[in-house]
Amino acid sequence: MLDTTKALQAAKKKNEIPWLGLAIGFLFILNPNITVIDLFPDFIGYIIISLSLRKLALIGETLSDAKKAFEKMILIDGGKALAIFWVFGIDAVSERATSLLLWSFVFGVLEGIFLIPCYVKLFKGLSELGNYHPNSSIHLNFGKTKKSITDAMMIFSIAFVILKAVLTVLPELSDLTSIAAFESGATVSLYRYIGIMRMLACIPVAIVGLAWYVNMARYFKKIANDAELNSSLNAYYEIKVLPKKGLFVIRNVKIASWLFIIAAILTLDITLDGVTLLPDVLVLPVLIAAFVYIGKFSSLKKTLVYVLGALYGVLSIVSYALNYAFHENYTYNAMDRDFSAFLLYFAGVVAVALQGIVFICLLSAIFKQIHTVVAEHTGYVLGKENTSDGENRRIAEFHKEINKTFSLALDFAVLYVISDVAYSLYGAIYAFLRNNAGYLGMVNIIFGLAFIGMTVRAFDTLKDAVQTKYMLE
Repeated sequence: MLDTTKALQAAKKKNEIPWLGLAIGFLFILNPNITVIDLFPDFIGYIIISLSLRKLALIGETLSDAKKAFEKMILIDGGKALAIFWVFGIDAVSERATSLLLWSFVFGVLEGIFLIPCYVKLFKGLSELGNYHPNSSIHLNFGKTKKSITDAMMIFSIAFVILKAVLTVLPELSDLTSIAAFESGATVSLYRYIGIMRMLACIPVAIVGLAWYVNMARYFKKIANDAELNSSLNAYYEIKVLPKKGLFVIRNVKIASWLFIIAAILTLDITLDGVTLLPDVLVLPVLIAAFVYIGKFSSLKKTLVYVLGALYGVLSIVSYALNYAFHENYTYNAMDRDFSAFLLYFAGVVAVALQGIVFICLLSAIFKQIHTVVAEHTGYVLGKENTSDGENRRIAEFHKEINKTFSLALDFAVLYVISDVAYSLYGAIYAFLRNNAGYLGMVNIIFGLAFIGMTVRAFDTLKDAVQTKYMLE
C-alpha cells in the first residue's frame, strides 16, 4: 500500500482556511440575471465556494451540510445552460417569450428552495465555529443592532436571493399581457418594452448585490484577520482531522466520482448543423483530473493512462476538425459526385472510430487501476479487521462484485462507441442509400445514457464501500 505520509504532510502545510476563496466565490453571485442568461455564471461561484469549504466541512458538521448544499446548486445553476439551448432552439418568437418566462420562474423557484438553505447552513455553521473556538469576529455586533454580524449577513443573503429571483421573473410576466381583447380584437402587449423592463429590473439587483457583496467581503476579511480563531481552527485541523486518512480518501473518491460522471456526460454529442457544440476533447481534462483525485492515496500506475489520454486528446481534435471541415464545405449529397468530399467524410469516420477505440482503452486502463483503489480502501471496517481465511474469501468476493460494476460500465462504453461510429455513417447512408437513418442518433443517445447510468452505479458502489471501511475512524 502507498505510504500516505507525504500526502498528509502536504495537507498539513496547507491547513490554513481559504477565506479568500469564499470571498471570490460570492463575487460570481452578485450580478443580475437576464431571464436564464447569466453573463457571470453563478455555478462558477458555487464551485469555488464548495472547494473553499472543504477544510471547514471536515471541522464542522453543519458546514459539511453547507458544502453539500452548494454542490447541489452547481447542478441546478448549470441546468440554465440546457435551458438556453431549449429556449433559443425555438423558432417562434412568441413561444420563445413564453419559454423564457417558464424557465425564469422555474429557476427562480429552485433558487429559493435550494439556495436559501445554503446560506442558512453556511452561517449557522460559522456561528457554531464561533461557539466552540475563541474568536473576536463571528459574534461581533452588526453596527448598532443587537444582531451578530453572522446573523445579519445570513438575513441579508436570504433577502438578496429573494430579490434577485423576483426581479428576474418580473419583467418576463409582461408576456402574459400579449392577449387579444375580446371586443375590439386589439392587442394589449407590454412585451414590446421587455428590454427596458429588464434593464430597470437589473438596476436594483446590481445595487443591492454590490452592497451585499461589499458586506460579505468585509465579513470574511474580519474572519480571515482573526488570528485567534484561525490559530484554533488550524490547530484543530492538524490534531483532529489530518490523522484521519479515511476522511481524505472518502473526499477524494467523492470528488473523483463526480468528475467521472461529468466526463461521461460530456461524451454526449450536442450538434448544430452536424457540428458538435461540445468537442470530445473536453472530456480529457475532466477524466484525467478524476483519475488524479482517485489515485492520490493509492498506489496507481499512471503512465499508460496519461499516454492513452494524450492520444485520445489528439484524435478528438482531429475528429472534430475533419467533421467541421466537411460540414463547412460540403453537404451529404456532395459525396456521390465529389470524391474530395467522400474522402474528407470517411477520414472523419475513421477518426471517430480510432477515437472510440482509444477511449475504450483509456477507460479500461483507468478502471483496471481503480481495482487497486478497491483492494486498498474497501472490504472491511477499519479497526475491526478479521484476518481469517473465511473473511479473506468474503472480502475477495466483495471486491469482485465492485469490480464487476466497472466491467459492466466498460461493456456499455463499448456499445456506446459502436453506436457512435454507426451514427457517424449517417451522412453516407443518406447520400448513397437515400435513407434518412435518424434513428441511429436515438440509438446513440440511448447507449450514451446507459453508459452514464452504469458509470453512476459503479462509482456509487465504490463510494459506499469506501465510506463503510472508514466509518469508525
